[in-house]
Amino acid sequence: MQPAATQEKAAELLDLPFSTFRRHLKAGITRVTEILWFQETGRLD
Repeated sequence: MQPAATQEKAAELLDLPFSTFRRHLKAGITRVTEILWFQETGRLD
């Protein structure tokens, strides 16, 4: 697996509109952040 050079290219490779790619990327980053925060503190804020 090779990383895409840009987010625009990643969206193109996934056959997604760029706005949809960014929306899902933001949601994924938010979720990972929540999980890491919970592991660190033991609570959800």
